[in-house]
Formats: sequence, C-alpha cells, structure tokens
Amino acid sequence: MKRYYEKYKHIIPLAIFGVIYVLWFYLLEHRTNVQYMVVHMNIDDYIPFCEYFVVPYLLWFAYVPAVLGYLFFKDRRNYDRCAVFLCTGMLIFLVISTFIPNIQHLRLHTMPRHNVFTVLAGISLLTFLSMHFYK
Repeated sequence: MKRYYEKYKHIIPLAIFGVIYVLWFYLLEHRTNVQYMVVHMNIDDYIPFCEYFVVPYLLWFAYVPAVLGYLFFKDRRNYDRCAVFLCTGMLIFLVISTFIPNIQHLRLHTMPRHNVFTVLAGISLLTFLSMHFYK
C-alpha cells in the first residue's frame, strides 16, 4: 500500500482541487439575490445554432480526463504542468465569478429541430459543470 501511495501521490493535489472546485462552483451557481452581469454582444445574435457542435463539446469532457489520465501514468512532469494549467484557469474563473457574477444565456427556449444532436445539446447544457453554462 505504501508503495502505491509513493508512486501515485501526485493525484492528491488535483483531487483536493477537484472537490474545492465542485463545491465552489455549486455555491456560485446557487447564489440568490445576486445581480448577474450578462455576457453578451450583439454579434452573438448572428451566430446560428448548430446542433452538431454538441459532438466535439461532449468529446472535450472525455478528452481532458483522458489526457490527464494518460499523463498521470506515463509522464509525471507534463501531468503536473497540465494539471497546474487547468487548475489555474478554473481558479481564475471562480475568483472572477465570485466578485463579478456573470451569466451567458446560451440555451435556446425551443430547439429548431428534433434529432439526437438537439437532445444531446439539451441534456449537456443541463448536466455538465462547464464554466460558461450558468443557470
């Protein structure tokens, strides 16, 4: 057991950060009586909805853990660099969102078509802890 701990103890900081991130994100998302700054530009209204983009979006949620998992076992130096890079970005987001509550209205009220991609888009917008999908 001690041998495994010594070999894999570099997961501990990322695991601790993961717990802190999920709790902090949850608290931010469930604040009440907060004035949110809507992040929106007029040009956003001209971007068409493309339900097929849900495929690379969902693949990203598999890609990041897969790369971290691979690096965790195969390349400790790059694992540390990747984990620090990801955690730094997520921490910056959490700090900014704590002091400047913001929201993006990315969800469509009604989907333009009904197919597997629009169903996945609807599910993914409600499920994943993505930094830009608030409320």
